[in-house]
Amino acid sequence: MRRSRVFLLVALLMSAQASPIVMRHDVPEQRFLDLASRFPAAVHVRPANGDNAEGTLIAPRWVLTAAHVASAVAAGDLVVAGGKSYPVDRVFMHPKFHELKLADMPYDIALIRLEQPVIGIEPVPLFNGLEQVGSVVTFVGRGGFGTGKEGLRGEDPRLRAATNRIDTVTDFDLQFRFDGPGEEHVTELEGISGPGDSGGAAFQETGGKLYVVGVSSWQDTRPTGRVQGLYGVIEHYVRVVPHYSWLTQTMRSAP
Repeated sequence: MRRSRVFLLVALLMSAQASPIVMRHDVPEQRFLDLASRFPAAVHVRPANGDNAEGTLIAPRWVLTAAHVASAVAAGDLVVAGGKSYPVDRVFMHPKFHELKLADMPYDIALIRLEQPVIGIEPVPLFNGLEQVGSVVTFVGRGGFGTGKEGLRGEDPRLRAATNRIDTVTDFDLQFRFDGPGEEHVTELEGISGPGDSGGAAFQETGGKLYVVGVSSWQDTRPTGRVQGLYGVIEHYVRVVPHYSWLTQTMRSAP
């Protein structure tokens, strides 16, 4: 029973781990590359096991990421921000997240504290308001890429970004559908995160200021016959708001 549960979780998380942004097939790729340059707080998490993942600089020494990403990170591992590597000091997992339990997905959120502050990059604050269905957010990632028509295409180190609309707000997550050209809710630079983008942010501008509203957790590929990256997949991001108190208190009280 436990083994089948483990395999199920692995299959679920593989949809959330490993390459970056999957884009509309009918928009020049350069536009997605240009958009990414506006989000320097999107950082690269590099655990010692060689996995690739993402995070967001939310304070000079603090990176927000997914718990299933942070579970592989230890002191001394690296976070790359602005082309410079910063050693990890400590990792703080959400106390209700325990590996290999599917019910823990609502708590797939964690903090990484760096040994020294990041200089020259402005952190993006945590959101603590009311998310609105239909609001546009931006996803950012590097590594694998592809299009909604062809699926995942390959990997490279370039940072890409794409937009999407919030389709559903639940108690713990934000859900996004990868809409294709001509569909009602498609955005001009529509896309989703890909394998390797786990832990990356959903950025949203509110009142002229940029915030982190969600953390990349997993992707539901049932609408596409279990194929990643195609139009129709559903992206799940853990909401920041329900965990805002834990996040801020952890940063304040960390020794």
